[in-house]
Amino acid sequence: MKKYEGLFIFTQSMDDNALEEKLEKARGEMTRLGGTVLESAKWGRQSFSRHMGKKDSGIYALITFELDPAKVAVLSERFRLNEDIFRVQIVLAPRKAPEKAASAGQPAAV
Repeated sequence: MKKYEGLFIFTQSMDDNALEEKLEKARGEMTRLGGTVLESAKWGRQSFSRHMGKKDSGIYALITFELDPAKVAVLSERFRLNEDIFRVQIVLAPRKAPEKAASAGQPAAV
């Protein structure tokens, strides 16, 4: 399994309770395909830099999860079929930088 980040843009016409329901459905799709949700964060309503599909803003959320790479395309297609999700982008989560040798008290190799 690999670690991914999914950036979701939901339609602008929902309140916090409806947003939480939609996020729960998204997390449910991930676990249904055998993945595990590591964390999720709501970024709130943000305006688009230009109008997209007659919309000028959306509600952003980020979900970090682990999933088999072969199932990412299936998951992405399921989200595209959901009318409440305006856009979704799934990318590999960035790796954490290794600790520097200097911070561990060891001299750096030259």
